[in-house]
Amino acid sequence: MLLALLLVVFALCLYGIRLNLKGINGDYLSRDCTNSIKGIFILLIVISHAQQYIRPGGYAYDRAGDSLFLFCYYLLNQLVVVMFLFYSGYGVGEAFKHKGSSYVQAIPRHRILGTLVNFDIAVLVYIALSLLLGLPITFKQSLLSFTGWEGVGNSNWYIFVILLCYLVTYIVLRLPITKRSLRCALMFALCAVCLFVLSFYKKDCWFNTILCYPLGFLYSAYKDSIEAHVKRSYWIYAAALLAVFVPVYVLLHNCEADRFQLGYNLVSMLFALVLVMLTMKVRINNKPLRWAGAHLFPIYIYMRVPMIIMWNRTPDLLVTHFALYVVICMIVTLIIAHFYKYWEVKL
Repeated sequence: MLLALLLVVFALCLYGIRLNLKGINGDYLSRDCTNSIKGIFILLIVISHAQQYIRPGGYAYDRAGDSLFLFCYYLLNQLVVVMFLFYSGYGVGEAFKHKGSSYVQAIPRHRILGTLVNFDIAVLVYIALSLLLGLPITFKQSLLSFTGWEGVGNSNWYIFVILLCYLVTYIVLRLPITKRSLRCALMFALCAVCLFVLSFYKKDCWFNTILCYPLGFLYSAYKDSIEAHVKRSYWIYAAALLAVFVPVYVLLHNCEADRFQLGYNLVSMLFALVLVMLTMKVRINNKPLRWAGAHLFPIYIYMRVPMIIMWNRTPDLLVTHFALYVVICMIVTLIIAHFYKYWEVKL
């Protein structure tokens, strides 16, 4: 039962939840709290990606709860990756504030090359898997997959986009700009250029949330000012934000006429701010979700390995017992994530 999988994730969100009705949580952007939020969404992504294998298999979505599951899936859609981009931009901004030029100089090695090398190790695994299972891949496709521009059965678009964002960050922070407003404006402008270029070559998922990254960077730059205002009138700001988000979401969530997906980027940015406001009052911080969020990279990169193997070897299971298929894939992925530290390359 598909809906049961979402209920399990929802139950994890409620485990250890804390409400703060008097003030705002001082640690709402701490590593533990952000990892918990990322943990929620990476589990939802595992469930979402598993659908890409059962649809071709003929699953009819006619069982109890399936229609509600599809409705929830439609409501979230690409918003499941929003907080990854927002928190990445925020984390980079915070690191720059505290470490300065030393952090900037390390971006090519630690952020860009480190991410790419570990991604390429996973690409080798997927190429080997494709060859072993007899899945069709070309030499050109394999070469381009090492950049993230193409895939060989793996999830690749997010890695390519986050590497672009890291490159934009390096360019912006290397320039002799002292005003944070100009720095943030240039960050948005360059990410918008990336959006524009990608729109001619890739599907909308490659660029319809990219502006959440510079939004996170901007939030870091003005965090103290934002918190000072919000603390004085939290409920007014929260109500105003929701009053903007809801109609924008309704109008632009599925706007196919938007060539450059600027509308969906606006929805995504507002969604990120809504969740930030929510975490100021609602503290979601428990060990299972923290663990999943802390192991975001290996879960995201390797989740398709068990999916592909089972799709190839046990296709009937995808249709007759889809929930079991997802659970098995989830367990195997978490095991891989647990042992990932033994082959992770740290630069």
